[in-house]
Amino acid sequence: MPDSEREDPGCADGVLPPLRIDPRPAVRFSVLGPVRAWRGPDEVDLGPPQQRAILALLLVRSNRLVSVEDMIELLWEQDPPGSAVNAIHKYVGSIRRLLEPDLEARTSGRWLTRHGGTYRLAVDESTSDLIAFRRTVKDAQTARADGRPADSLDLLMEALALARGACGEGLDLRGRNRNHFTAVDQEYVAAVADAADAALVSAQAPRVLPMLRQLACDEPLNEPLQARLVLVLGAAGRQAQALSYYQLVRERLRDELGVDPGEEMRAAYGKVLRQEFSAFADDGRAGSVPKPGSPGASAESAGMPDESEPADTPSERAVWSIAAPRSLAPLVPPAQLPADLPVFVGREEELSFLSEALGPGGEPPGAGVCAIAGMPGIGKTTFAVHWAHLVAKHFADGQMFLDLRGFDASASPTTPADALRALLCSLGIATELLPDSLDALVAMHRSLLADKRVLIVLDNAHDVEQIRPLLPGSPGSLVVATSRNPLTGLAVAQGAQLLTLDLFPPATAKEVLRRRLGAARVAAEPEAVEQIIRLSGRLPLALALLSARAVAHPDFPLASIADDLRRTRGRRGHLDVFGAAGGAADARSVFSWSYRRLSPPARRMFRLLSLRPGPDVTAAAAAGLLDVQPEEASRLIAELTGTSLFAEDRPGRYFCHPLVSAYAGELSECADSEADRREAQARLLDHHLRSGPGAERPQPWNHTRSESPLRRRNGV
Repeated sequence: MPDSEREDPGCADGVLPPLRIDPRPAVRFSVLGPVRAWRGPDEVDLGPPQQRAILALLLVRSNRLVSVEDMIELLWEQDPPGSAVNAIHKYVGSIRRLLEPDLEARTSGRWLTRHGGTYRLAVDESTSDLIAFRRTVKDAQTARADGRPADSLDLLMEALALARGACGEGLDLRGRNRNHFTAVDQEYVAAVADAADAALVSAQAPRVLPMLRQLACDEPLNEPLQARLVLVLGAAGRQAQALSYYQLVRERLRDELGVDPGEEMRAAYGKVLRQEFSAFADDGRAGSVPKPGSPGASAESAGMPDESEPADTPSERAVWSIAAPRSLAPLVPPAQLPADLPVFVGREEELSFLSEALGPGGEPPGAGVCAIAGMPGIGKTTFAVHWAHLVAKHFADGQMFLDLRGFDASASPTTPADALRALLCSLGIATELLPDSLDALVAMHRSLLADKRVLIVLDNAHDVEQIRPLLPGSPGSLVVATSRNPLTGLAVAQGAQLLTLDLFPPATAKEVLRRRLGAARVAAEPEAVEQIIRLSGRLPLALALLSARAVAHPDFPLASIADDLRRTRGRRGHLDVFGAAGGAADARSVFSWSYRRLSPPARRMFRLLSLRPGPDVTAAAAAGLLDVQPEEASRLIAELTGTSLFAEDRPGRYFCHPLVSAYAGELSECADSEADRREAQARLLDHHLRSGPGAERPQPWNHTRSESPLRRRNGV
C-alpha cells in the first residue's frame, strides 16, 4: 500500500484525536505568497505545480480534513481525467516523502495523515506562516480591545511582514476551493485596514503609509481602504495629497461604476479638510486623533521633521505618482519615432501582416506585442519604424522609441530597469520620483499606461527577458520589438505575433537601386545591376552600402562596382567593396555585433564553418568539422541561430548568407592557424566520406537562393 494510502488508526471511529505536534521545528511551511517548505535549515523542492497546489490547499485548510474530491476539483475543476484519484494519492505520497524522507512503511506520518477519504496537515504557529499570521492578528485585536493601540499596531506590522505576496501565488487554482485562498488574501486586506486604524489612533500614520498606498493601488474600488489612505495621508501631514487622491478616487468610481463616493469616503474627505483625523471603530464610530500641530500631536502626526519619520523614499513617491497621474502627465504626448526612410520600398506582405495585429479601428485587441526578427542587415529597424509611422495616428497618447542595445559595439544591453526609467521619463515622470526596484518600476509603467493608447517600438532587443518587463498590462497599447534573437518566448507567454524578415526578392532589390540611384542610371546598365543584386545576396544593408558608394561617385559606371564584387568574391577583402572598415554601418561592424555575443566555442564554430563547401550545413557535419559530439554541435548552432548569423532554412539544414560567411572567413584567417583550418577541412571531408551513398552532400553555392514565403509565426 503506498504511503499516501496509510490511514491513521486513531480515526477509525470518525473522531479526530488531538493534534500530535512535535514542538521541534523540523518542518516549516509558507503559503502567504508562493508555497514553500523547509526541513531544518534546508528548503524542500516541492515538485511539480499540481503537487504544490495540493500542499497549498492542505495549508490553507490546515488541521482540518480535506477530501480527495476537493483536491481533484482544485486541479481539474469539473473535467478531471480518469486517473485523477490515483494522481492525488501519488501527489500526497510524494509530499509525505519530501517532508519525512525517513518515514517507515505503514507508519502514521508526523505531518500529513490520512483519515478515510480525506487528508489532514497538522501545523501550528511555529510551523505555518498562516497560523502565525492569524494568531498575531488575534493578539493585536486583543490589544486594541484593551486600549493599547500602539501595541496593536506593533503586532499587526509583525503579522503583515509574514506575507510575501498573494496566498499561493503562482499556482493555477480552480473551482470553488480557490475561495479559501481568496479568503486568506482578504484577511491580509483586513489586517492592513486594522493597522491603519491603529496607526491613526496612536499617531503613527507614516509607519503604515507605504503598504497602505500599495494595497490601495491593488484594490482601487475598495472604498473603506481608500478612505483610510485619505486619512493616513492627512494625518502624515500631506493634506494636499490626501485631497488630490480623494478627487482621483471620486473620478474612478464615477467612470467605472457610475457612482459617487460613499459615506465613509466623504467623511474621510471632510475630516482631512477640518484636520480631524480619525480611525474607524468596530461600531462605525470614529475615534479622534490629535490634529497636526495641536498640543497632543506628535512630530509624526504633524508632518514635522523628526528622526522617527524618514523622508519619502523613491518607492513611496512612486506609489503616490501612480495615484495622481494627472499632475505628472507630459506637456505633449511623446512622439519619438525616428524619421521614416524616404526611399523605403517593398515588404507589402509583411506590412499587411503587422497591420493584422490591429482591429478594424486601428486598436490592438489586447495588450498587443509584435516581434520582428532577422539576420544582421536585413532591415528590421527600418521596417519597424516605417510601419510605426503608418499606424501612429491610431495611438493618440504617444509613440515611444527605445534602442535596447541588445547587439551593439559600444555598450552592453540596456537593463530592463534602465529601459523602464527611460520610458517613464518619456511619460512625464520626474527622475526623482522613480523607484529603485524593478518590480516597482514595472508597476508604475503598467499603471501609467492603463487606459492609454501608446505605441512602443523596442529596437535591437537582446532577448525575451529584456523585453518582458517593458510590456503594458492592459489593452490599448502596442509594443513592436526588433531583435536578431527570434524572441519565440514572447509568443508562448504573451501571445505575440512573430515575423521574420527575409532577403529582398530580386524585383524588390532592383526597385531599391532604382529609388536610390535613379531610374535612368539603373536602366542604362541592366547587366551590372543584375550582377550587383546577385553578388550582394539581396541583403538590404549591402544594397544600401553599394548604393551609397555609387551615389558618392556619380561619374563611375555601375559596372565598376560589379567588377569589384566579382574580383574579390571568395577572397579576403571582399567586404571592403561594401564600405570602409570601421564605419558605423559597414558590413563587418554590423556582423560583429552578433559575433561578440557568442561564447568562445560558438565563435570558433562560426569561424570554421566558413570552410564548408556549400551555403548550408547540418549539425552532424558541424560536429565533424569541430570534432565535437553532435549534442554539443547542436547547442553551438543554436547560439548561431539565436544571433541570426545562421538560420534553419530547411529542417535540419542551417544557412548562412554569403556576406556573413565572408566575414567568418576573414575572422578565421586571423584567429585560426593554418594547421587548425586544414585539420577541420579534413574532418569535414572525412564526415562526408563516411556518410555513405545517399547521405547528405554539400550543395553548391547559389547566390540566387530561392525566395521563401513570408515567415510569420502567430502567437501561441
